[in-house]
Amino acid sequence: MLAAGRRPLRLVLVVVVVAAVSVSCGTSEDHRDAGAITMQEFAFNPNPFLATVGESVRVVNLDSVVHTLTADDGSVATGRVESGGADTITVTRPGVTAYHCAIHNFMRGLIRTKKQTRSK
Repeated sequence: MLAAGRRPLRLVLVVVVVAAVSVSCGTSEDHRDAGAITMQEFAFNPNPFLATVGESVRVVNLDSVVHTLTADDGSVATGRVESGGADTITVTRPGVTAYHCAIHNFMRGLIRTKKQTRSK
C-alpha cells in the first residue's frame, strides 16, 4: 500500500521538474541578444541572433581554433577570427540571414534582423 501512495508524488515531481526545465531553457527568441555572437565548441551562440538594421554585432571566438562568420548570401562576413579574437559586422537589411563558418562548413547560424522602429 505504501508503494501505491508514492506514485502520485512521483508523478508530481516529474511534472514539476519538466516544467522547471521548460521555463529555464526557453527559446533564443525569448530575449534581446546582448550584442555579441560567440563561436565556442564549434557552434554559434545565440542561434538565432536577434538584431536591428544598422546594428553593429561583435563576433567573438572563444574556441581554440580559427573561425569566420560568413553570410551564405555574402552580405556580411568577418575575416579570420583567431582564438580569443573578435571582429564586428553590421547588419544592413531586415529579414533572416543564414551564415556559416567558411573554415568549418558544418557550423551554421541565423541572424533575424528587424527594421528600426521610428519614434513618434
